[in-house]
Amino acid sequence: MKKILSLIVFSFTLNLSIAQTCGAGNISLYSQSAVDNFVTIYSGTCDTINGNLYISGSSVVDLSGLSFLTTVTGYLYISFTNITSSTGLENIISIGDEVNISYNNNLTNLNLNNLNSIGTNLYLNQNTSLNNFNAPNLTNVPDNLTIGYSNFTDLSDFSAILSVIDT
Repeated sequence: MKKILSLIVFSFTLNLSIAQTCGAGNISLYSQSAVDNFVTIYSGTCDTINGNLYISGSSVVDLSGLSFLTTVTGYLYISFTNITSSTGLENIISIGDEVNISYNNNLTNLNLNNLNSIGTNLYLNQNTSLNNFNAPNLTNVPDNLTIGYSNFTDLSDFSAILSVIDT
């Protein structure tokens, strides 16, 4: 009886320690209502997107509800939104592929405070108001680092990145 009870407790504990996946595959959020619905369904029940996360659309103005996410195994792609900050993305630790944040003209502040790993490229392009980038734990970009058409006056915000390796 003790062995069965121990096995049940171990199985329950193991299940709690494994990252829980939000949905199946790629997630596309093309409006603020889609972001809000995703948050309503998955907040508190998962922390990982097993695939790509696409966020796009002029009605998208607030990502704060996404703060439960810690991992995206594929791409993180945010474009053509009206967000002013990346609040909600600060708990992401790992992105398995490319980070592409482009054409977000109202974005001024990009805080990826816990991000320590990306799989390939980091693209920050056509974010014409972007003047603050904070990713103090991201020390390596395995492929290309592209910064274009932003509002940076210097590159000190990128000082934590020690290496960019184009393979």
